[in-house]
Amino acid sequence: MLNFLGKGSAFADDNTCAYFKDGKDMILIDFSLEAFPKFRKIDFDGAETIYILITHTHGDHISGIGTLIHYAYFILKLPVIIVSPTPEIMEHMTYLLDKMEGCHNGAYSIVLTENFHKHWFIDAIPTTHSETHAGNCFGYGLLVRNNLVVYTGDTNTLEPFIAFLKQKNTSCKYLYTEISAYNTGVHLYIEDNLNILLALQEQGVNVYLMHLDDEQKISSMIKGTDLKIVDTGS
Repeated sequence: MLNFLGKGSAFADDNTCAYFKDGKDMILIDFSLEAFPKFRKIDFDGAETIYILITHTHGDHISGIGTLIHYAYFILKLPVIIVSPTPEIMEHMTYLLDKMEGCHNGAYSIVLTENFHKHWFIDAIPTTHSETHAGNCFGYGLLVRNNLVVYTGDTNTLEPFIAFLKQKNTSCKYLYTEISAYNTGVHLYIEDNLNILLALQEQGVNVYLMHLDDEQKISSMIKGTDLKIVDTGS
């Protein structure tokens, strides 16, 4: 369903960034600077607008957005629309892009999720991650090729995403979830969540793991199961 430009956590060699295309729309979920070299190789044929869904404003999720906007404006000649779940995130992104990145004011716009309407967009899903970002951490519910896709972003709980999966009826359901080999309290510790993910898989949900801090250890722990690590094509 989703394509990935990176699958690592903040301290990994790359940072998690997903995308998909829908008609004339190119949709990105977060965008770190590490994703930019791969981003330039994406086939933009037919795309007329780039959308960026913001999960939260940690650097490994938004550090490349200014560069992307410059590239889209000067090279691709495409508008960028940033989708923000809260007014506070909108305010922070506006300050970053206007005052620090110096993006041209005609190169991008920001819209709140409550005012955003696209057939592929279902809703932002509030979750908890770090205390410093309380109230400003989100995942997303999306409709990708008529399949329900739930993307957790950074989270320390699966509860809001499981609830979202249960209340939506589609023939196929996909969960893209972060997972951590280290127990930090701000991410989903694999030893506490492995059985939950396996139960979801048994219920017919296709589960993919992302935002990895130790891919080797996580790969070892899911060996012999149907859980999958996202593919970045590299």
